[in-house]
Amino acid sequence: MTIALDPTVSASLDGADPRSVISRAFAVLAALDDTTSSVPLARLAERTGLPKGSLHRLCAQLVAQGAVERTNFGYRLGFRMFELGAQASSPRRLRDLALPFMSELHAATRCAVHLSVLVGPDIFVVNSVTGRAGLPFALAPGGRSCALSSASGKAMIAYATREVRARAIESADCTPDVLAELDRIAAGAAAKLWTGSSLQAIAVPVLDRNGYSIAALSACARDFPPRHGQVVDALRGAAAAIEQKLRESPGSAWHQSSSY
Repeated sequence: MTIALDPTVSASLDGADPRSVISRAFAVLAALDDTTSSVPLARLAERTGLPKGSLHRLCAQLVAQGAVERTNFGYRLGFRMFELGAQASSPRRLRDLALPFMSELHAATRCAVHLSVLVGPDIFVVNSVTGRAGLPFALAPGGRSCALSSASGKAMIAYATREVRARAIESADCTPDVLAELDRIAAGAAAKLWTGSSLQAIAVPVLDRNGYSIAALSACARDFPPRHGQVVDALRGAAAAIEQKLRESPGSAWHQSSSY
């Protein structure tokens, strides 16, 4: 479906901002990342840097296409964006193949389970099975987080190609401790995320045929007990089962030679 802006709006927007209409539309969509409420026009203008008048007209066009919804409190992403996102083939295929194993992992550990891929310096959550875990820090599908600040991100970067790993490290202010942790993970340790003295996430990579990361599978809890080897074993078993399914699926990410 093409978002067609009428010539009057396009001309007005082009005069107000050097960015293309498409890039401004995507700036608006990216700024509507508040999953709990609508974003008022004033805040949207702050996030995008667009003049309110041009922004109002652009939002009206996006609303007409179903990409954005207008509420009493501002704007939020529309169902059309959900529909288009659900059709993205690579994440959808990975999500569908992994879901049965994620459900089994959640049932066995009672932890929130996430499947993530690496997108630039961030992790992108492809799917999650949280049950009644109700963790305030758990990301919903479609959520993003800094890769090196997450267990999943560290698991993927540790097993990424040399180029991907170098870019990820270069994009962040990596301390010697973080670099040493990545080396330990690459040597076989599970990736972990600590918040203070609480261990809240454990992750392992899902690998392709060359041993590079395709995705990461993580288990999250308010605080894991000191003896959490069974959770790590369950994660590794689920990751291996996902790899096997990908191996049996022609054209899947397992048959390719680099991370997402």
